[in-house]
Amino acid sequence: MKLSKFIFLFSFAFIFSIIPWEALYAISNGDGFVDKKIYLDPFLYEDNLSRINDVVGFFGYISGEFLWYFIIDFLVNKVGISLDVVFISISFLTIYVFACLISRWGEIYHVIFLFNPLVVDFAFSQYRMALAMSLLGGAYILFEKYKKTSFILLLLTVFIHTGSFIFIFIYVFVLYLKKANFKRNLNATWIYIFSFAFGVIISILIGPLRDFILSIIGDRRAEYSDMSSTIKYSLFWIFLLIPFYFNKLNLLKYDYSIYALITISIVAFNVLHGGYSMRFLSAAFPSIVASIAAFKGRLRIFIFSMFFLYAVLQWLYWLQIMGGV
Repeated sequence: MKLSKFIFLFSFAFIFSIIPWEALYAISNGDGFVDKKIYLDPFLYEDNLSRINDVVGFFGYISGEFLWYFIIDFLVNKVGISLDVVFISISFLTIYVFACLISRWGEIYHVIFLFNPLVVDFAFSQYRMALAMSLLGGAYILFEKYKKTSFILLLLTVFIHTGSFIFIFIYVFVLYLKKANFKRNLNATWIYIFSFAFGVIISILIGPLRDFILSIIGDRRAEYSDMSSTIKYSLFWIFLLIPFYFNKLNLLKYDYSIYALITISIVAFNVLHGGYSMRFLSAAFPSIVASIAAFKGRLRIFIFSMFFLYAVLQWLYWLQIMGGV
């Protein structure tokens, strides 16, 4: 990476991170980020040392997300870093990695689309998943030159957030599909169909079958509250399936576009059974932006215009200027 590009991306992430997003949210909504409080409380009021010591067996380290609690406990209680500093550092890292991915796949100025409530909520309140996705993004960026480091980062993520398995699984399927296409020269329509079908399968696994699977393996998170996204909120993302199809010959050449298509397919099918989509959209946000940037001609201008208008509506809803989405 050129020094000028590094300075720009670093500065962008730094400026993004020092904006008082939670204060802006609290002014409009009367309270801070709900997810942030969920992450704060265990380290402020609970004995995380006993949580760490109580882990039993290799799979216990994974299902208990041991590394997350160990890292935060070490930085706060052993090194003496403020919990707020640790969390804002995770936010910075998330924005920086997302910006690096977007600039790697498209034009550097496309990072401006990271100013989206989905990304803000993800980077500044869903810290554990944000850290895991930052490491996964780092593993992707470093893979060509530093394969060993890339695999280490990949391994670490599953001890931070078990949801990492889903995103790794999706990308493994993308690689398999690209390999199959290279060997058999698959028709672009089939690649689209296989990607959409795989998204539907993932949606079912994390939706109707989620509690059943987690109960079988004894996962402590077998019960969840309702976190479904409304149909109106998901309409724009579902709409993207149409331009993806008509631009499939160009888009499906890229791993990030197939990844984005699978994510959007998950969102589309989640609407049918009330599945939670926002975290998937947030985690895959760079690939979606880059995929839109890969559209050709007037279609790209049209979709980016729609994307911008939809982002405006998201901000109006986020700031409680407009409700009912």
